[in-house]
Amino acid sequence: MLVVILSCAMLQGCIALLAAGAVGGAVYTTSDDSSEVTFERPWGNVFEACVGELGDRGVVGFKDRDTGLILGHLEGVKIEIRLVRATEHSVKMTVQARKHEGISPAPDVAEKVAFGVIRRLG
Repeated sequence: MLVVILSCAMLQGCIALLAAGAVGGAVYTTSDDSSEVTFERPWGNVFEACVGELGDRGVVGFKDRDTGLILGHLEGVKIEIRLVRATEHSVKMTVQARKHEGISPAPDVAEKVAFGVIRRLG
């Protein structure tokens, strides 16, 4: 399968990149501070990959497997990861990253976490 990566910067327009992968999803920036991926993987696998990626790169401050919420910090940036069931067999992950006490977006950090989760599930 192919993972399609789309990144939209506030002032730069949109660019598209392609990367090989077997997770079955699309990675794209949904706002100026968030990246989103839909995985064709079980909920538990996606949740553990998210916790592992954030924990290895930064600090996990809160995690709730039932609600799919993971909170933490990475490189001085506040990270919020939300999982929702997209279909019966897929899970949508949204990674939000904000720096300067939540004032400024950090899309590069959100993308870094999203790509790390893809690698873990690949």
